[in-house]
Amino acid sequence: MGKPDKTQSDVLEVLRGVVDSVKAGTVFGTPVSYKGLTVLPVARIAGGGGGGRGEDANGRGAEGSGGGIGLSARPVGVYVIKDDEVTWSPAVDVTKVVLGGQIVGIVALLTLRTLFKILRDRRQPAPEQMARRHMARRQMARGQKARKRESRKQESREQESREPVEQGTLEPEPAVPEPTMTV
Repeated sequence: MGKPDKTQSDVLEVLRGVVDSVKAGTVFGTPVSYKGLTVLPVARIAGGGGGGRGEDANGRGAEGSGGGIGLSARPVGVYVIKDDEVTWSPAVDVTKVVLGGQIVGIVALLTLRTLFKILRDRRQPAPEQMARRHMARRQMARGQKARKRESRKQESREQESREPVEQGTLEPEPAVPEPTMTV
């Protein structure tokens, strides 16, 4: 490694400043008092950082350095102090509540979908059973058609036997006296 440069010292200075700023005063806010009631805000602070430096392996003088840092602070709640009694009131993160509700809703819908599929599959017979049922229905329909056809033929035969046959009139002809011969 070579001699420290300006960038390296700047990165170290920023990191020192961050470390110094994360202390109890940052996590616990300034207490607020009003008519015997004191409220002490509390936050969760998280941070991270990193840096690096590199030189050209060939020694041509090319080198570089860099760094980054990230901080996050979220309210957690407040301590309420009243008449020598301390109570904790957590802060409600509405975003997390809504996200949790959406996740519960999605899981419920997926579960219902799975249950309905299971019920549908239980009701629906296997393809072989469906084919057998179809064949049985077709045979039953053919049998019904044949029975109807036979029934119609029987009815027409019965109707024909009830009606008088009209082949001509069978009434006897009037008797004509035969001519007699007298001699």
